Amino acid sequence: MSRVRREWCAMLAKLVAPMDAERAAKAFVDMLPMLPPDDTLYTRATLDEAATCDRKTAVPTFADISRVLGHAAKARLPADVRMGYANPQWPSLPPERPMTAEEREQAVEAVAALKAELRAKGCGAKIEDVKPEPSYLTPLQMALAARQCGAIMRPDWARALAEHDRGVS
Repeated sequence: MSRVRREWCAMLAKLVAPMDAERAAKAFVDMLPMLPPDDTLYTRATLDEAATCDRKTAVPTFADISRVLGHAAKARLPADVRMGYANPQWPSLPPERPMTAEEREQAVEAVAALKAELRAKGCGAKIEDVKPEPSYLTPLQMALAARQCGAIMRPDWARALAEHDRGVS
Protein backbone atom coordinates (compact mmCIF):
# COMPACT_ATOMS: atom_id res chain seq x y z
CA MET A 1 0.00 0.00 0.00
CA SER A 2 1.32 3.34 -0.96
CA ARG A 3 1.71 6.31 1.34
CA VAL A 4 -0.62 8.39 -0.86
CA ARG A 5 -3.51 5.99 -0.41
CA ARG A 6 -2.92 5.58 3.36
CA GLU A 7 -2.88 9.37 3.81
CA TRP A 8 -6.02 9.69 1.69
CA CYS A 9 -7.78 7.18 3.97
CA ALA A 10 -6.58 9.01 7.09
CA MET A 11 -7.83 12.36 5.79
CA LEU A 12 -11.18 10.81 4.79
CA ALA A 13 -11.51 9.36 8.30
CA LYS A 14 -10.85 12.79 9.85
CA LEU A 15 -13.45 14.39 7.61
CA VAL A 16 -16.30 11.90 8.12
CA ALA A 17 -15.64 10.72 11.69
CA PRO A 18 -13.69 13.41 13.57
CA MET A 19 -14.55 11.95 16.99
CA ASP A 20 -13.38 8.45 16.15
CA ALA A 21 -10.94 8.99 13.27
CA GLU A 22 -8.63 6.11 14.27
CA ARG A 23 -11.30 3.41 13.93
CA ALA A 24 -12.60 4.93 10.71
CA ALA A 25 -9.07 5.15 9.29
CA LYS A 26 -8.45 1.49 10.16
CA ALA A 27 -11.68 0.52 8.37
CA PHE A 28 -10.69 2.54 5.29
CA VAL A 29 -7.16 1.10 5.26
CA ASP A 30 -8.67 -2.40 5.45
CA MET A 31 -10.62 -1.56 2.26
CA LEU A 32 -7.50 -0.44 0.36
CA PRO A 33 -6.56 -3.83 -1.14
CA MET A 34 -9.96 -3.95 -2.86
CA LEU A 35 -9.88 -0.35 -4.16
CA PRO A 36 -8.18 0.68 -7.42
CA PRO A 37 -4.37 0.62 -7.13
CA ASP A 38 -3.84 3.77 -9.25
CA ASP A 39 -2.38 6.41 -6.90
CA THR A 40 -3.42 9.24 -9.22
CA LEU A 41 -7.08 8.64 -8.30
CA TYR A 42 -6.49 9.54 -4.64
CA THR A 43 -6.66 13.32 -4.95
CA ARG A 44 -8.22 16.21 -3.06
CA ALA A 45 -11.18 16.16 -5.46
CA THR A 46 -11.94 12.48 -4.87
CA LEU A 47 -11.44 13.01 -1.14
CA ASP A 48 -14.00 15.82 -1.12
CA GLU A 49 -16.42 13.80 -3.21
CA ALA A 50 -16.08 10.70 -1.02
CA ALA A 51 -16.57 12.74 2.15
CA THR A 52 -19.65 14.54 0.86
CA CYS A 53 -21.31 11.85 -1.27
CA ASP A 54 -24.91 10.85 -0.58
CA ARG A 55 -24.89 7.88 1.72
CA LYS A 56 -27.11 6.07 4.20
CA THR A 57 -24.48 5.67 6.91
CA ALA A 58 -22.40 8.18 8.85
CA VAL A 59 -19.17 6.80 7.40
CA PRO A 60 -18.85 6.08 3.64
CA THR A 61 -19.11 2.41 2.82
CA PHE A 62 -16.93 0.48 0.39
CA ALA A 63 -19.59 0.96 -2.29
CA ASP A 64 -19.56 4.75 -1.79
CA ILE A 65 -15.78 4.99 -2.02
CA SER A 66 -15.43 2.64 -4.98
CA ARG A 67 -18.19 4.53 -6.84
CA VAL A 68 -16.34 7.85 -6.35
CA LEU A 69 -13.01 6.38 -7.45
CA GLY A 70 -14.67 4.60 -10.39
CA HIS A 71 -16.16 7.86 -11.64
CA ALA A 72 -12.74 9.52 -11.31
CA ALA A 73 -11.08 6.71 -13.28
CA LYS A 74 -13.76 6.86 -15.98
CA ALA A 75 -13.43 10.64 -16.28
CA ARG A 76 -9.74 10.25 -17.13
CA LEU A 77 -10.48 8.08 -20.17
CA PRO A 78 -10.78 9.63 -23.63
CA ALA A 79 -14.37 10.49 -24.58
CA ASP A 80 -14.73 7.79 -27.25
CA VAL A 81 -13.53 5.06 -24.87
CA ARG A 82 -15.67 6.48 -22.02
CA MET A 83 -18.79 6.22 -24.18
CA GLY A 84 -17.91 2.66 -25.20
CA TYR A 85 -17.00 3.49 -28.77
CA ALA A 86 -13.54 3.42 -30.26
CA ASN A 87 -13.05 4.98 -33.67
CA PRO A 88 -12.45 2.36 -36.36
CA GLN A 89 -9.08 2.38 -38.02
CA TRP A 90 -9.69 2.89 -41.72
CA PRO A 91 -6.98 1.96 -44.19
CA SER A 92 -5.39 4.96 -45.79
CA LEU A 93 -6.45 5.43 -49.39
CA PRO A 94 -4.12 6.66 -52.08
CA PRO A 95 -4.79 10.24 -53.13
CA GLU A 96 -7.43 10.43 -55.83
CA ARG A 97 -6.29 11.83 -59.16
CA PRO A 98 -8.62 14.19 -61.00
CA MET A 99 -10.59 12.88 -64.01
CA THR A 100 -9.18 13.56 -67.40
CA ALA A 101 -11.30 15.20 -70.08
CA GLU A 102 -11.67 11.86 -71.90
CA GLU A 103 -12.84 10.04 -68.74
CA ARG A 104 -15.34 12.83 -67.97
CA GLU A 105 -16.73 12.63 -71.53
CA GLN A 106 -17.06 8.83 -71.28
CA ALA A 107 -18.93 9.17 -67.97
CA VAL A 108 -21.35 11.76 -69.43
CA GLU A 109 -22.00 9.50 -72.43
CA ALA A 110 -22.62 6.47 -70.17
CA VAL A 111 -25.14 8.39 -68.04
CA ALA A 112 -26.92 9.69 -71.16
CA ALA A 113 -27.15 6.13 -72.53
CA LEU A 114 -28.63 4.85 -69.25
CA LYS A 115 -31.22 7.67 -69.21
CA ALA A 116 -32.21 6.90 -72.81
CA GLU A 117 -32.56 3.20 -72.00
CA LEU A 118 -34.80 3.95 -69.00
CA ARG A 119 -36.97 6.33 -71.02
CA ALA A 120 -37.37 3.64 -73.71
CA LYS A 121 -38.57 1.17 -71.07
CA GLY A 122 -41.09 3.71 -69.77
CA CYS A 123 -39.26 4.39 -66.51
CA GLY A 124 -39.17 8.13 -67.09
CA ALA A 125 -42.46 8.83 -65.30
CA LYS A 126 -42.38 11.39 -62.53
CA ILE A 127 -43.66 10.59 -59.08
CA GLU A 128 -46.54 13.07 -59.50
CA ASP A 129 -47.84 11.07 -62.47
CA VAL A 130 -48.14 7.83 -60.50
CA LYS A 131 -49.50 9.24 -57.21
CA PRO A 132 -52.23 6.88 -55.95
CA GLU A 133 -55.68 8.13 -55.10
CA PRO A 134 -56.14 8.61 -51.34
CA SER A 135 -58.16 5.90 -49.67
CA TYR A 136 -60.27 6.88 -46.68
CA LEU A 137 -61.69 4.64 -44.01
CA THR A 138 -65.45 4.46 -43.82
CA PRO A 139 -67.27 5.28 -40.58
CA LEU A 140 -67.91 1.55 -40.13
CA GLN A 141 -64.19 0.74 -40.44
CA MET A 142 -63.36 3.51 -37.96
CA ALA A 143 -66.01 2.21 -35.53
CA LEU A 144 -64.68 -1.36 -35.77
CA ALA A 145 -61.13 -0.11 -35.14
CA ALA A 146 -62.32 2.00 -32.18
CA ARG A 147 -64.20 -0.98 -30.71
CA GLN A 148 -61.11 -3.20 -31.09
CA CYS A 149 -58.73 -0.82 -29.34
CA GLY A 150 -61.22 0.53 -26.81
CA ALA A 151 -61.12 4.11 -28.07
CA ILE A 152 -63.88 6.66 -27.65
CA MET A 153 -66.35 6.52 -30.54
CA ARG A 154 -67.78 9.46 -32.38
CA PRO A 155 -71.58 9.44 -32.76
CA ASP A 156 -71.48 8.80 -36.52
CA TRP A 157 -69.19 5.81 -35.97
CA ALA A 158 -71.46 4.42 -33.27
CA ARG A 159 -74.48 4.85 -35.58
CA ALA A 160 -72.67 3.00 -38.42
CA LEU A 161 -71.67 0.24 -35.99
CA ALA A 162 -75.24 -0.12 -34.68
CA GLU A 163 -76.59 -0.40 -38.24
CA HIS A 164 -73.90 -2.97 -39.05
CA ASP A 165 -74.70 -5.02 -35.93
CA ARG A 166 -78.44 -4.93 -36.68
CA GLY A 167 -77.83 -6.13 -40.24
CA VAL A 168 -75.44 -8.93 -39.14
CA SER A 169 -77.51 -10.35 -36.26
